[in-house]
Amino acid sequence: MAKLMGMEVKNPANGAYTPINNCTWVAGYLWNSITNEQLIYEQDFNGAAYAENGD
Repeated sequence: MAKLMGMEVKNPANGAYTPINNCTWVAGYLWNSITNEQLIYEQDFNGAAYAENGD
């Protein structure tokens, strides 16, 4: 995902923090791995609203 966003990924095996793969995603992935549950960890994000922001 980071590569698609033009972000440098120094160690792909460790993944990368991005606006999509953020701490919520990591925590949810970890939770599901440890508990063997399928918790849905997502939030609405209007990418179009930020596409030309430049921040």
